Amino acid sequence: VGPQVMSWVYDHPGYVTLLMSAITLLDTIPGLGHMLAKPLHYALPWIFGYPLGGVMIWVCLYTSLTLQFIFGRYLLHDCVRNRIGRLKLFMAMDRALSKERGLLLVCLLRANVLMPEALTSYMLSVTRLSAFNYCIGSLVECAKSVPMQLYIAYTIDKGSKAVAAGGDEAHATLVRLCVVGAVAVVTLLAVAHLVNRELMQHGISESNVVASILPTGRAEPRSWRRSIDTPASRAERCWQAVRRQ
Repeated sequence: VGPQVMSWVYDHPGYVTLLMSAITLLDTIPGLGHMLAKPLHYALPWIFGYPLGGVMIWVCLYTSLTLQFIFGRYLLHDCVRNRIGRLKLFMAMDRALSKERGLLLVCLLRANVLMPEALTSYMLSVTRLSAFNYCIGSLVECAKSVPMQLYIAYTIDKGSKAVAAGGDEAHATLVRLCVVGAVAVVTLLAVAHLVNRELMQHGISESNVVASILPTGRAEPRSWRRSIDTPASRAERCWQAVRRQ
């Protein structure tokens, strides 16, 4: 099937671009769209091979993270801020980012496997985080997520083939996959624990992450011009200082 698929791909490159665009757009939609995109991520290595599939997942993921930032900051900022402004996680992130620890904090948030990817992106987009720091954090997210997705695709592929083959060798293969998977899960949880300990020093606790889907009382109102430092907001602050004097 592989050579036939690749031959079809070479003859119809537009369909591959359309597939990657569909995956990217689904990734930008929190919730259902993001969940629908994950099986398509796993299918890319099966169709195009793991090296090329990994590159395609990286491109789709990084592009979707960039679009989430653009949507959240420039196109849908009022809607996004109204929807997430009362979340405990967002309020903790906004307070921490106001203390000029943007690059370190966004890298820690992206390295945490417990953080929802799309929700984190939209939260960061409506804080005062700079676009450069967001892009660095997106690289951390890709470096974390792409190997995980390739490993999940590999496990599903090998496990399904072992189940179809049957026999003692298939049982041994399934046992190896389960053991390696358990070790990987324990390792990820240990890394998440260390990252959470560091995040707690910035005022973001595990309870904030768990409660990120639970709205609290109304957050302290903040204007859009305060949350993002723009030339216009700086000029307005200077003018107000001159008037006070």
